[in-house]
Amino acid sequence: MPKADVVIIGAGSGGYVAALRLARYGKKVVLVEKDRVGGVCLLRGCIPSKAMVYASEVYRLANSSQHIGIVGEISLDFVKLHEWKEEVIDKIVGGIEGQCKRLGVEVMVGEAKITSPTTVQVGSETIETEHIIVATGSTPRSIPGFEFDGQSILSSKEILALIELPTSLCVIGGGAIGLEMGTFFAKLGTKVTIVELQERILPFIDKDVTNVVVKSLKELGIVVHTGTTALRYEKSGDKLTVWLKTADGEEKQEFDKVLVAVGRSPNSKGFGLEELGVNVDAGGFVVVDETMRASVPNIYAIGDVAGQPMLAHKASYEGCIAADAIASKQLTFASQTPIAIFTDPEIGMVGMTEDKAKLKGLEIVCKRFYFAALGRALAKHDPRGFVKFVVSARTQRLLGVQIVGNEASSLISECVLAIENGMTVKELATIIHPHPTMSEAIGELARALQE
Repeated sequence: MPKADVVIIGAGSGGYVAALRLARYGKKVVLVEKDRVGGVCLLRGCIPSKAMVYASEVYRLANSSQHIGIVGEISLDFVKLHEWKEEVIDKIVGGIEGQCKRLGVEVMVGEAKITSPTTVQVGSETIETEHIIVATGSTPRSIPGFEFDGQSILSSKEILALIELPTSLCVIGGGAIGLEMGTFFAKLGTKVTIVELQERILPFIDKDVTNVVVKSLKELGIVVHTGTTALRYEKSGDKLTVWLKTADGEEKQEFDKVLVAVGRSPNSKGFGLEELGVNVDAGGFVVVDETMRASVPNIYAIGDVAGQPMLAHKASYEGCIAADAIASKQLTFASQTPIAIFTDPEIGMVGMTEDKAKLKGLEIVCKRFYFAALGRALAKHDPRGFVKFVVSARTQRLLGVQIVGNEASSLISECVLAIENGMTVKELATIIHPHPTMSEAIGELARALQE
């Protein structure tokens, strides 16, 4: 029977990071994956979607740059765009596979099942191991009446594999995935309608922040229906008739495709966890402690299957925590998990929102600095948005930051560091930011709060 120090089930953002870290610690690691290394994020999520978001923005800019003297005819080759996106994926997958090979991580392709706390079966082969890490990720959720068929009713997986641009698209779900994909297709010329059950999109973010995105969606010609339920659809030829229930009653609209983006479900079934008595909560998430250890000795769970938020960088972080715990290394824990949403403009956030702070009854001060006041923003012809601080009125510590605007996904990292280290706005104000950059907004806002 083959032996390993650690068997990791799932080679996504959590699994392969844990494997590489453990290998660097000298552990013999077997990484089991039924598809290719990289998981959902790399193959069907973060990377391909961001490649497409980038491509659509290049196309939009090329068609709307007359104000700076750039003119000419631009055409779109959607098949070529798709091929380029696949090239990006292949390059990153190749890099990860190369690292695994160099560090001695054995990658096995197949379905894995945990048969005991110390054995994992892959196909007909059983591996004896000291530790098991479950990194099986999650799967897109459908809704009644809109079950995925891969042709007309699409998940985030199928929408990213399209090689023909739809004329019209209904997006069910006004969360990050739905908004990112809706924005991408709208920029390329697709008529997009977004249907959201809640009264506003991205309800976990302060309304003043999401209002900037809503305005941009309207400018792109995207129709947003909030407080609306998608009831059912009928297919006639290549067209879909979708019935919607709004506050004013029922209406129907015609589309080429429907994207269902209402969240994801953890992949915790079918791997042997139930038979071993591993504690799984009502939502299907494996219950873990701060070291990512499950209720059964020797078994760990990381990433989407271990709970919210379902983010690739959270999975990678947890992979490091589990690896360090297994290797008996010094453990350090982060308290803040940033969120980046690649809408147009982008949103970056960390810590407490204004709404949440008020619900907690905290005495706070909130202030914004608008990018319209920055030379860099004006020079890039994109002055939309602002940086918003939520500050403790008593201690002047930074409790939360939300950024909406160009480069928000990168700008938020400085704020993660500030909150993680308990910095006050006075301390943040002492940092010199290079000029001219978008990051100057952070320093300007910190200084404004000292006045």
